[in-house]
Amino acid sequence: LNHVTISIPKLILVSLVISVVVVVHKKLISSAESSQRVKVSAPMYMNSTTAYELLETCLHRDNTANDFFLLENGLDTQYNQDYCAVASVAAVINSLQGPRSTASKDNINFLMQEDVFNDCTLKTVVYRDDSFDGIFAYPFGLTMEQTKTMLQCHLSDSHWTVNTHQVDPSQLSIDSMRRDLINALKAKDSRVIVNFERSELGQLGEGHFSPIGAYSALADAFLILDVAKYKYPPFWVSVPQLYKAMATADDCGLWNFPAGHETLSDSLLYPQTKNQHQRAHD
Repeated sequence: LNHVTISIPKLILVSLVISVVVVVHKKLISSAESSQRVKVSAPMYMNSTTAYELLETCLHRDNTANDFFLLENGLDTQYNQDYCAVASVAAVINSLQGPRSTASKDNINFLMQEDVFNDCTLKTVVYRDDSFDGIFAYPFGLTMEQTKTMLQCHLSDSHWTVNTHQVDPSQLSIDSMRRDLINALKAKDSRVIVNFERSELGQLGEGHFSPIGAYSALADAFLILDVAKYKYPPFWVSVPQLYKAMATADDCGLWNFPAGHETLSDSLLYPQTKNQHQRAHD
């Protein structure tokens, strides 16, 4: 699995949200303390003092936390367990200040998750109407390419570039991944969505999309803004952990979207047995 990146042509890279309350009399990590490494051996959730201090430090020292605040106001909890990509797309689009091709159905400059679906996504990403939602059918959820295309359906081609990057250990080193994501976080007009395997982080669930909000040099960790806010708050994850969770393979195979659903019977659209899953896969 990998990451989607979006930016204006001068760059190439696109990625919960919790309010940051600054307590005036609360001391930030001191300059002496800020030189000490913080070990993140497991996901560090934004419900601890250390987690917030890391965010404060990378905001003031590293310039790698701006996306956290840009994404915050437009990031909503995914509507259901299969809409992580949809919620991530809506959050990224809402965070962008540049030209885009669509607004919400109410003509306001803010997209809800249902606004992500339009004529373009119906033709090129996934079919959805009052009686059928392809995201709920095999192979369930969206692929990286579908997520990329969904973003392109809402962004002006002349201003934005959306790229996907596969995290293949034989092709992309952990240092290269770290560098690329940090550069995207530092760039004003870039955002990052990552697709990772939850079980590799000791979390409940499987493949999942969410935006990245920050990078902490102090902990060598990225802040995942989890769109499944009913399950997990934002969390810091070390670069090696994230790399391992992203360098995983999806076994649903190559998917002909959105026409692939038309070739499947009802039993294969919603497979219940291992044999049905294999037949849908083939």
